[in-house]
Amino acid sequence: MELAHHQNDFSLQFAALGYSNSAKIRYAYKLEGFNKDWIIPNGNARTATYTNIDPGTYTFRVKVSNDDGSWNENALELKLRITPPFWKTPLAYFLYVVLTAAALYFLRKEVIRREQVRMQLQVERQEAARIRELDEMKTRFFTNVSHEFRTPISLILIPIQKLIKETAAGEMKNQYELINRNARRLLNMVNELLDFRRLQENELHLHPTESDIIQYIQEVAASFNDMANNKHIEYRYQGITSPLQMLFDKDKIERILFNLLSNAFKFTPERGQVKVVVGIRKTEEQALLEIQVIDNGIGIPADQKDRIFDRFYQTNSHEHVLNQGSGIGLSITREFVEMHGGTLSVSDTSPKAVVLPCCCRSEQNPWPIQNREHCYP
Repeated sequence: MELAHHQNDFSLQFAALGYSNSAKIRYAYKLEGFNKDWIIPNGNARTATYTNIDPGTYTFRVKVSNDDGSWNENALELKLRITPPFWKTPLAYFLYVVLTAAALYFLRKEVIRREQVRMQLQVERQEAARIRELDEMKTRFFTNVSHEFRTPISLILIPIQKLIKETAAGEMKNQYELINRNARRLLNMVNELLDFRRLQENELHLHPTESDIIQYIQEVAASFNDMANNKHIEYRYQGITSPLQMLFDKDKIERILFNLLSNAFKFTPERGQVKVVVGIRKTEEQALLEIQVIDNGIGIPADQKDRIFDRFYQTNSHEHVLNQGSGIGLSITREFVEMHGGTLSVSDTSPKAVVLPCCCRSEQNPWPIQNREHCYP
């Protein structure tokens, strides 16, 4: 007899085939695999009841005694098999073993992966710390060297400027002015390294004064006339010429223009064009002074335009250009522009555009001005 796993409560009835003295007949039974000893029911009971029997194979045996009390050892047998549920079958246990092994395998694999990621992050942090320390060492070195350069350059500028004032107009004065411009350009590059160090340590601050920014832009732009003549580049100023009084930091505006124009001339071939365009852009809230440095040079790849203002970034598409620089010029330029409350951007139509808030009123800027306390962030 085969029973399902939920049929583990059952009763078995039995009877002897003797009718002469049935009252004296006694029975004994046991379920081998469940009962250890024979069970002799009281009286003439002929039913064996079992409950909650575990799945497995059993043999139900029953024997009978005659009226004189002797037992017939030839017991009758009934084999019973209670089938286990699916989750207790050998196949199920095999699947459990497979799933457990797979879980342990993937768990171990995940632990190894996380350990590798942790080790990789630790290595990257160590490498970043090493690079940062190396950068700081380089910066300190260049800062110290820049300090050493700055003094002799300043000592060169003082007598040259004196000679310019004392020399009448002519070829000699032009040569003195050329020396003065190149010395100032060299001093500007030295100051760039010093400013980079100050920017890292948040020691660089804005010192605005009110002055005619148009005249100042024209003076700075004129410093590149000799370079334009030497490279046979068409170079011109275009836009506002009338005085425009506003607050700005002269030193930082000069550095902004020097960096942008230096890049324009550096990457523009002979017979090329470079121009400085200055105008006023009106918005709903304020008037903006826009300075554009435009050239028809070799340009910047589209996928690198977002990175040219990052510190130490140098495009790899200009390998044929000598003296590409340190990669900090445009980064510092953007910092100076943002200190003025402006923006610095690059595009195909106007490669470098500086937009500064106008804190002024003039013929070109007739709109109501803002409170000067809010001109700079």
